Amino acid sequence: MLPRLARVHRELLGRARRADAESVGAVLALGSAVLLHGAVEEGLLLEQWHLLDPLVVEELTTDHARLEESLAFLEELQQTDPCSRDLFPLASAVLDHLRAHLERDERTLYEPLAHLGNALPAQPRPGLSSGSQRKAARSTRPRASKATPSSSSRCRW
Repeated sequence: MLPRLARVHRELLGRARRADAESVGAVLALGSAVLLHGAVEEGLLLEQWHLLDPLVVEELTTDHARLEESLAFLEELQQTDPCSRDLFPLASAVLDHLRAHLERDERTLYEPLAHLGNALPAQPRPGLSSGSQRKAARSTRPRASKATPSSSSRCRW
């Protein structure tokens, strides 16, 4: 399972590096994907946390909560005041946070776990079949935001 998580993580990191803060909808969609991956990551790697520095684990989970708050604020601003002058700077700051989060996870989580190699047995979560695990992961998916046309085409500044 770790190779799959690492591959998805690297795909998200690539998307974050290519993303443009001018597309608030794209930033929100990327953020939702990162939060979903984080929920799956926390659930599936729970048994391996003891192999990592406790400060790394604490920062990982705390940062997921911070990202969720930032994304909720960005989404609310987009929905309530799509012509706000703060929308694109906020989207840019959230995108920077997503990039930093993914890059830090790469250094502090995926690279160290990859060095452990086969020390990480593939263990399903207790009491759940693999199909149930996928369903449980989907149930933690953040609410998808509605992508709207670029605010700059409708707003006068």
